Amino acid sequence: MKYIVMIITIIGALNFGVQNSYLDPSIMNINAYSLGIGGVSAFANDSTAIFDNASYLIKQNNNVAVSYLNLMGEIDYINISMKLGDYGFGILRNQIMDNVTGTDQNGKFYSKGTYGYSNNVIYLSKALNNDSEMPLAITLKVFYSNIYENSALGANINLSSTYKVTDRIMISNVIKNILNYGQDSIFWSTGTVEDLPVSYEFCMKYEWQDITLFGKLVYCKDITTENTKHFGLSYRYSVFEFLVGYSEYVKDGELNFTLNGGIGVRMNGIKLDYSYKPVSQEYYSSLNHFITMSFEI
Repeated sequence: MKYIVMIITIIGALNFGVQNSYLDPSIMNINAYSLGIGGVSAFANDSTAIFDNASYLIKQNNNVAVSYLNLMGEIDYINISMKLGDYGFGILRNQIMDNVTGTDQNGKFYSKGTYGYSNNVIYLSKALNNDSEMPLAITLKVFYSNIYENSALGANINLSSTYKVTDRIMISNVIKNILNYGQDSIFWSTGTVEDLPVSYEFCMKYEWQDITLFGKLVYCKDITTENTKHFGLSYRYSVFEFLVGYSEYVKDGELNFTLNGGIGVRMNGIKLDYSYKPVSQEYYSSLNHFITMSFEI
């Protein structure tokens, strides 16, 4: 029964479309649950923790998670991750093909051909002290971008730790983008560029009965790029979990913020989450919808 539900869920996700043109690159590497609580992905209850805090994988059973998004038939995005023993694995892939390029002359557009984007990011993690009260993990991230006639390859390392302070309080520390090699930016299929400065993240969650509070503070070495605050809340009722989140960041001297929401279902080792994030850019505003399904193996 579990695998029948899994297959139906994946098929449904593959045919799920949303009404906007571009995907905000800041949500490319987290799952629907994390998005629903404002981007606090350090304590995601499935294998997608590898994208943010691999040390939390040690607390989970072996599992697999799949996220998918298709935007207007243009951008295909898939996120697959798994946890097996002391190891974690994840891959992000997104692409957009047949973009038209050309020039504007006298109010008319003249096509010169088409081009496409393709991005692949691979995560490999290893737990360093599984039996410790404060497990550590190291993650190698390799990314390859192919944009128009240019391609680039790069890699870096993340270090993370998780510590259970009390039965109700858990904290994590993550240092990202250490020892960059090659490319120091990710060129997403959206046509945007995500810089990769060294960053430090402090995350905390507090559990009280059926309510969990989440918080995340991010400090980047390049302070002009992005410093963020994330706060979230989840409420569990029967097999359902209701999510709400708030996130803010400073970019180019301007304060930006979003309110997120979502809902999850937990049944027989299967977790299905849906969430959305409103995005406002200079030329458009949109709602990005996200689906993630995970199951224990």
